Amino acid sequence: MSTELEKRNIRRMSNKESNRITKECICDALIGLMKEHPYKDINMTMIIKKSGASRASVYRNYPSKEAIIQDITKNITDELSASLTGVLHKSNTYEWFLKVFSRLHSDKDMCVLIRNSNISFTDMFYNALCIASDSEYASQHEYIARGIAAGLWEVSLTWIKNGMKESPEYMARVCSETLRLE
Repeated sequence: MSTELEKRNIRRMSNKESNRITKECICDALIGLMKEHPYKDINMTMIIKKSGASRASVYRNYPSKEAIIQDITKNITDELSASLTGVLHKSNTYEWFLKVFSRLHSDKDMCVLIRNSNISFTDMFYNALCIASDSEYASQHEYIARGIAAGLWEVSLTWIKNGMKESPEYMARVCSETLRLE
């Protein structure tokens, strides 16, 4: 069994590039382990072994497996946030929801792993939605924005649990028809 670092056949590189690849290998190792074991049964020793990185490198970047999963979910929410840039949910709810569900669908495997591990990243999800969309609306109507984010997160979890059988377009239509902001 080759480690994540061995799979990349890495030669000389800058410290910055080396650290980026090391972090990537550590994250990939955790994702791989989550496909094989329940999240609660995974420990740092397993991650270190699978990643191929040194114990010092792993702990320098991540003090715990929770820190690794936070980095993974942060990357997903950052990508979600970037995909929503310029789309105001108040003026075009269907397009906004479509971008959310399309982005989640493109990360389907990771979303399933996160959901199955009972890891909550509702706050990160909320922040991604607020930063990218209509942050002025979110700041003026914090309770409404949090309610939308929490509701959307629950709808997303149910969609993921059910195998994402419905298309992102269907999910966007249902959500935009259900939630008409005025």
